[in-house]
Amino acid sequence: MEFYTAMNFSSDHSAQPSDTPKPQQSNTPSLSLDRFANDDPDVLTTIVIGGRSHVQFHILRLHTLGVVEAGAWSKLMPLPSCPGKVMSLVNRAMV
Repeated sequence: MEFYTAMNFSSDHSAQPSDTPKPQQSNTPSLSLDRFANDDPDVLTTIVIGGRSHVQFHILRLHTLGVVEAGAWSKLMPLPSCPGKVMSLVNRAMV
């Protein structure tokens, strides 16, 4: 049994170069999250992933509780590798 790390796909034992698995290339365009790229350690990025109605409900619930404005969240983005699921993100300064 071989174990691979998620980052580099290297195995725990020495393998021949032809035995090393390669990450698969996807034809699906990657999601652009540039709006949420931030090197500031005081900025917290929250990601919600789930079915469309559940994500919308969670965003509205956090708005109702006064945690974060509903309009601050990104638009719902479909997850190419998870049919039926979407995600939304929000950045908040934690000062």
